[in-house]
Amino acid sequence: MAEYKVLARKWRPQNFSDILGQEHIALTLQNALKQNRVYHAYLFAGPRGIGKTTTARILAKAVNCEKDTKGEPCNSCPSCLEITENRSLDVIEIDGASNRGIEQIRELRQNIKFGTSKSKFKIYIIDEVHMLTNEAFNALLKTLEEPPPHVKFIFATTEPYQIPMTILSRCQRFDFKRISASLIEKKLKTIAEQEKIKIDADSLFLIAKFSQGSLRDAESILEQLSIFTNGNITIDKAKELLGMVDEEIFFDLAVLFCEKNVTKIWQLFNDLNHRGKDIPNLLKDFMHFLRDMLLLKKGIESSELLDIRPNYRSKLKELAENFEEEQILSLIDSLSSISYKIKRSESVVMDLEIYILGLVKEMNTEKPTTSIPKSITAKPKISENTKEPAATKLYAEKPLSDAAITKKPATQVKENPKIENLSAIWAEILKEVKEKSTTLSTILANSKIYDFGNNIIKIELDKTNNYLKTTLEKSKKFLQSKISEKIARVIQLEFVHKEKQENKKEGLIEKTMKIFDAKIVKEK
Repeated sequence: MAEYKVLARKWRPQNFSDILGQEHIALTLQNALKQNRVYHAYLFAGPRGIGKTTTARILAKAVNCEKDTKGEPCNSCPSCLEITENRSLDVIEIDGASNRGIEQIRELRQNIKFGTSKSKFKIYIIDEVHMLTNEAFNALLKTLEEPPPHVKFIFATTEPYQIPMTILSRCQRFDFKRISASLIEKKLKTIAEQEKIKIDADSLFLIAKFSQGSLRDAESILEQLSIFTNGNITIDKAKELLGMVDEEIFFDLAVLFCEKNVTKIWQLFNDLNHRGKDIPNLLKDFMHFLRDMLLLKKGIESSELLDIRPNYRSKLKELAENFEEEQILSLIDSLSSISYKIKRSESVVMDLEIYILGLVKEMNTEKPTTSIPKSITAKPKISENTKEPAATKLYAEKPLSDAAITKKPATQVKENPKIENLSAIWAEILKEVKEKSTTLSTILANSKIYDFGNNIIKIELDKTNNYLKTTLEKSKKFLQSKISEKIARVIQLEFVHKEKQENKKEGLIEKTMKIFDAKIVKEK
């Protein structure tokens, strides 16, 4: 049986031009080769699976290439072929995790004294170099500072902050970045076409998103799915293998959290747990969903930044319009804390239920209720018997027109209402508000009508901040309609905050005292 080569190895880049998402590094190294200014020690830092070791091997081939290809290895000369096939005696790859002690470094120091076998340079590639002990780093220090002219070092690490500064200062450092989902998606599409793998666009997007910037992980997932589906990958099969849920679940969750429906939230999480879904990962994905919603809320629609499928964007944007930024940020923060706590829990679902109950109680006291459009709400995938949750409306009544008000009989005051009468009406309205919205009731607590003229009623508030103002503005039409209905005339409301009134009063007194050179004898 012929040797099977996995996709990640089969499609490993062999030239700088093939390296994905690290063009800045590839260009710098090519220029160094063209100018014959290759450094004696390099440090490649960055997350896993993004091309650090691959770039090191390409650099090793390029410096030892027997042909002048202007910064690129020819991949056809004996030296290039030996390095590609991992049989070169002059390119030594060392695993820093399993060769981390001082004895291994002493052996390395002894070996570098000998010349090369065939090549121009002896290249030492040390992967996960941060795993070396302090003693090993100290033993390497002098050699790294003044290596023999035929030796070059290339270090690779996912944790550069663990490397001593004495080592870092003797290396040219290159920071590799995560590869964008769009680039990974394009690369996977090319691989699938060449490997005769059938895969839909949604599945490509899902794999690219799931790999979190690691091309190697994405290639491994593609291969695994190809085997699982006999080369015919669909979005449902991809989600089944990866243990992911449909985005519709997250829309349902967002609506349920907005409605503060603890029972339905519990049912949803229990159902997902029974289906074998990883709850901490589910929370993480939901936080990414909320993060996308926040970006859309702020008008950011870049494909590079959003993790959601394009066909869901308009729906998510519509959902985002019904949330305040503070709500989304607070929910993400709370879920992040819950996710961290349940990772250490022995009873994940039970603890999750307790934490969610506390979160919803907090939302009841601090967050405004939001109306979700019917186009957003969908049946949560809890069970077949689960009914669609009814969206909670925040005073959906439309403001009354002049014509509508004149048709309605006055219920309490017919004309020229006095402040006392208006105050009694306002007290009744506050009782209705308390039954419908705890948040709005809290904001309007201790409020009072202090002025009425030109069909404008001014209401003094005890509390204020930008967040509360937004909630008031959303409820203003409802409040105006209620008062207008009771006094049989169209009125407008103005909210004035207590501290502003006091500041205005103090400014007038001080100005008067200054004009008349007066002083306060007695206050009443």
